[in-house]
Amino acid sequence: MTGARRQVAISIAAGGLFACVGSSPQRALQTYREALRSSDLGRVAAQHSGRQPTLSNPRALRAFKEAHPALWAAASERLQSPVEAVRVIAEVTLASGATVTLVQMNGQWRIDGGTLWVPDAATPEYALLTLFEGVAASDLDAVRSVLPEGSRATFATDAALAAHLDRIRDRVAVAQTRIGPLRPKMAIVRGNRATLEYQGARRVRFRWEAKRWRVLDVE
Repeated sequence: MTGARRQVAISIAAGGLFACVGSSPQRALQTYREALRSSDLGRVAAQHSGRQPTLSNPRALRAFKEAHPALWAAASERLQSPVEAVRVIAEVTLASGATVTLVQMNGQWRIDGGTLWVPDAATPEYALLTLFEGVAASDLDAVRSVLPEGSRATFATDAALAAHLDRIRDRVAVAQTRIGPLRPKMAIVRGNRATLEYQGARRVRFRWEAKRWRVLDVE
């Protein structure tokens, strides 16, 4: 791991605590709970890693507590529940800017995220990936598989669809570059519709039809 920055975070299944100091996750959590119960905001702030600066600032914590007492009380109460599980997580940042997440299981480190992504076929992201690859390779069957039902009749012949791909190829390539690598849950799903927003006002729209997502439009 030479040349890489390693960050360790403790995730408690009971919820809500990240990167506290202590000889063990359980001890760190216990110290944190005690500080919350006694309203010792200096100790609460000291327990945080600094990733979120406001959480390491006693004045900011006090201001939040005074402004939102019910929210503070609910969060504090939730953290008093029994520990169900402990996962030790390492985040390794590579020189390329990519971050690889590892989790410790049975004394061994296992890759948990940030490497390969094999998308679920029943997701908007997979439909968009299919479109990108289909347009780039002129794979007419792949493109047809993600066209909405209303458009498939228009491009029923290979000649019609190939001509359409020629017209949209540059626009699709630009959108692919702007969107960047696809990741899980980039699209927001609402019922049988989904939207993937990128670069502010631009969108990709999807609709669920015939047991799969279809790409309606790429801006």
